[in-house]
Amino acid sequence: MGKKMVHLKIIKLYFAPFLLFILLIAPVFAGDVAYIYRKSFRIDNIIIETFQDLGFSVEKIQEDRIPSDLSKYRLIFLGDENFKNINKIKDIIAENPSIIVNSYHGKELGLTDNEGVSQLGSSGPLSVLKNGNLIQAYTSESGHRGMSVNYLYLDTLNKAPSLKKIASTEPTSSGYKFGDVIACGSTGSLLMNGKVAKKNLCFFGIAESDFWTSSARKLFEETVNFVAITCSSDSQCPIGISSKPFCSQNSLSVNQTSYICENPGELNSRCTLSTERIVKEQCIFGCQNNKCQESKHDVSLIDFINSINKIRIENSEGMLIEDNNLKCNEKYKISVSVKNSGDHFENVTFLSTLDSLSFNHLPISNMEPGDTSLKSKTVNITLSEGFYRINIKALINKDENLLDNSAQREVFVSCSTRFIVCSLNTQCNDNNPLTFDECINSGTEASLCRNTEINCASNSDCGATGFIGTEFCSEKNVVKNYQTSKCINAGTKDSFCSTSISPKEVVSCSITCSSGICVQCRNDLDCNDSDSGTKDICNNAGSAESYCSHTTINEQITCRKNSDCGLDGFIDSPFCSGNNVAQKFNIYTCNNAGTTQSSCSSSITEKVKEQCTNECLNSLCVDQTPGKHDVSLIDISGGVNRIKIENESGDLVSSEELKCNEKYKIIVKVKNSGEFYENVSFSGNIGSLLFSHVPIQNLAPSGTSEKTRTVNITLAEGTYTIRVGANIPKDDNEGDNIVQRDIKVVCKATEPSVHKPFCIDSDNGKDFGTKGNVSYLTKVTITNGSIQNPGQIISVTYGASTSFDYCIDSSTVIEYSCFSNETGSFPSSVRYKCPFGCENSVCRDSSISLQNLSSCSVLNIPNMIYKLNRNVYAFNRNNNIVNTCFIIKADNVTFDGSGFKVVGEKSHFNYGITTEKVKNATIKNVLIEDFYYGIFLNDTDNSFIDNSIIQQNFNGIYLTLSSNNKIANSIVNNNTYSGIVVFNGSNLNTITRNKISDHSDGDGILIEKSIGNNINDNKVERNLQGIDIFDKSSGNNINKNTIGKNGNGIAIYLSLINVASDNLIRENDLGLIIEGGAQNTIKRNTFFQNKDKDISLQGNTKGNFVEGNFFL
Repeated sequence: MGKKMVHLKIIKLYFAPFLLFILLIAPVFAGDVAYIYRKSFRIDNIIIETFQDLGFSVEKIQEDRIPSDLSKYRLIFLGDENFKNINKIKDIIAENPSIIVNSYHGKELGLTDNEGVSQLGSSGPLSVLKNGNLIQAYTSESGHRGMSVNYLYLDTLNKAPSLKKIASTEPTSSGYKFGDVIACGSTGSLLMNGKVAKKNLCFFGIAESDFWTSSARKLFEETVNFVAITCSSDSQCPIGISSKPFCSQNSLSVNQTSYICENPGELNSRCTLSTERIVKEQCIFGCQNNKCQESKHDVSLIDFINSINKIRIENSEGMLIEDNNLKCNEKYKISVSVKNSGDHFENVTFLSTLDSLSFNHLPISNMEPGDTSLKSKTVNITLSEGFYRINIKALINKDENLLDNSAQREVFVSCSTRFIVCSLNTQCNDNNPLTFDECINSGTEASLCRNTEINCASNSDCGATGFIGTEFCSEKNVVKNYQTSKCINAGTKDSFCSTSISPKEVVSCSITCSSGICVQCRNDLDCNDSDSGTKDICNNAGSAESYCSHTTINEQITCRKNSDCGLDGFIDSPFCSGNNVAQKFNIYTCNNAGTTQSSCSSSITEKVKEQCTNECLNSLCVDQTPGKHDVSLIDISGGVNRIKIENESGDLVSSEELKCNEKYKIIVKVKNSGEFYENVSFSGNIGSLLFSHVPIQNLAPSGTSEKTRTVNITLAEGTYTIRVGANIPKDDNEGDNIVQRDIKVVCKATEPSVHKPFCIDSDNGKDFGTKGNVSYLTKVTITNGSIQNPGQIISVTYGASTSFDYCIDSSTVIEYSCFSNETGSFPSSVRYKCPFGCENSVCRDSSISLQNLSSCSVLNIPNMIYKLNRNVYAFNRNNNIVNTCFIIKADNVTFDGSGFKVVGEKSHFNYGITTEKVKNATIKNVLIEDFYYGIFLNDTDNSFIDNSIIQQNFNGIYLTLSSNNKIANSIVNNNTYSGIVVFNGSNLNTITRNKISDHSDGDGILIEKSIGNNINDNKVERNLQGIDIFDKSSGNNINKNTIGKNGNGIAIYLSLINVASDNLIRENDLGLIIEGGAQNTIKRNTFFQNKDKDISLQGNTKGNFVEGNFFL
């Protein structure tokens, strides 16, 4: 016999269609309740809310992803679904405290015999009988679509005898009770499947929570109370553990934890944690990075009273020099303070210079650890007038920290001369058209230049002449305001701007105008296309949103070519096929193309991606020839840490300082330490700067080779590490493949031969159409740290600073340039009103025009700005789905969503916006939802996705074969699979200042088979994996992101030479994982409250660098 379905007064049978729905499920992380489900739409949110109201946290676990150990949960909840893995689940129910609300598996779970769980319905709201009292369970007898609201019960004749009745079915008119609606068993109860319950469990049959009465909810809460007791004694709590060693003052300590059971046997029972700190070792020389430190050699120059940059200057009368001004041919006392910061007695010498003057301070013998000493030297300033730098170094034979050995101070030597500033007004020209230039007291030593700001020098200074604002209707036509701007008395002190605005006709409408748009139609007759085979329809008749549609009276054509059905490509992951690496390839076909009988189909074939010489193992080719494969980087003459550096002239560089924007030779020596001829490739980086030496073919066993690579140091000033790796397909000893050397990049500006301010303009003047910059190299003392130019203050610091052209609003550009006079060359700027608007730091070209969009379209006009003027839905009035809503097929196209939506149908394989083989596309200000791909960049370079919301798609943003693109200032959330995917040779892209969240079945950001991408300043939260670097992706930089509440915060799989630095990685299940990767750098990250581990290195993982991280 099967299950019994009983209905009081009326007996009915109910059948529901079985829906196949494949879900991608996130891994489970511990909470109080493990809610086991099969299909996400069957999850009972009222049950979850009830658990949460009782103070329980709930973790949802799909039946295919159930972990082997569920002991960390306080109880297991099993809902009313037909589970396919019931044989596994029945063991879980017997082993753990459980609540069962299930009509399908009474026999398998041991609650009943072969009859299973029964159901009861009624013509009125159902009640249960408890302790002789009738309690109403449901608020209604019928629910959705008139279906009866039933409850489940265990028939008295069929249930496991060990289960105790809590509440039974309501009695019939004869007093008969069918069975138990709520039944519970205690620890040790024998179930009918032969298993013994090791914890309390209950069957709860009031399954329709949408119709619960408050009494039914209370019955459920009482059931929870019975099942969820945490502990009855200390022995039921976890065993205490010891933490990893950490530094505490000058000792190495551990935290020892232990647990006790509070409120034993009660619902609020809990295991509480107590922690005791235990000192493992006293550190004589201090504790750092969780290790006792060894002794060190270190002297340093330190700040002291009245010093500036650690140097104090006094004149011959002992007066303190604070303004850095010295007089030539006078004597000054120059003092420094040195400290022995190490653990050894030291002999200290000094190297002191002021330009060509050398004045070494006297040495110190046997300076004790911790001592300080003030050293002074009197110097006669025999220099000509100009700016100079005092350089002082403290030196010992061995110093383990050279960064604090030096002191520098800028001074100005004056020799008291005067000169005439100007004789003519033309000598005061500041190259700023918005100033009136004149020479005051011309031809005298009291002469000076005055540059008075004026209102305008040309009409363009008064604003744009052209259309402004938005279109509106006048009579039946579209008009727009036209602004005329003029400069009166141009270029004089009396100049002023005059602006007039008047409406001009833009479009003459054939029918009428509404809301600034021509009405396309008022009725169906206006849409007549003279084709008897179509039905002509005026949609939104008489409004600004009106448009004509022409529907074929017969069936619609599904497809005209194969690409209408989808893009061919590889799917799933690679696998071994015979001795080769293969992958599934999906091919789409349009059958009966272009006819009403057309249809789409797809076929999947297997394609070989790589032919293996010997064998394929774990989706990779492997070498089975006996013997050892091993290459190594070895010591080289003149090298430091096995890396030799020469300047471009071939001179050896032995110090750690390199100059930015200069070229250096990076030299390493490789040896074949194995038994096979090897093809050797190289990889290298200095921070984000990537380089590689030329590969070696067939390097013989025991053979060596020196490899040289010239690198231009295009880095900002700072400290970096040079890393070089030697790679072969298989290496049995990767521990000697990588070398590294620390350097310091110095960007000291090259001074002109005369000590005057010097300015360089990259675009050679004011053109308003090139994104240029001004580099300002100065040695002049600037009052209050700035230069006063007419109408503009530019902050200046010593050394090099750069100012870039930029848009201050949508119509005005700030253009930087240089002006010169006899005192030097200085930066200047001017504001310019762009006639056609300002974008990307330059005035927009007049050749760029604007076109409004109101429906899905192909965007194929170069230099066009397309703007949405309404929400767009990617299906027509007959609900036929559009495969791709917007396709960009031309260069220099801007798609401006203007804040409107583009909405699709996610169940179809479709695209919101896609690009095909274009450059310089911009997609901005748009909300895209319910597509398979929200935005899809295909073979697209130098493009920009900005200020958009991409949500509720299958994939949010997807790049393939696309490089040098930027995704910024956008929200990417709640997409079914991944937020942003950078795939298949998409290199050097930037992902910055985005919020990427809530991708529970996929990655926030996925980089696969792509190199050199930058991921910075993003907030990445609540994803299956926050940032995933996968499968031969190298040189990617993950910097200054906040990565929280994900499964894995950062995951690096099968990838090399990636850098994760300065990130906040918090509250993830696992902070950072590297598996099968090498030469990756993990530094200066902050790890905070990650549940499992902060950092995990797994599988074939060698040669990674983990340094300077913080663990809180």
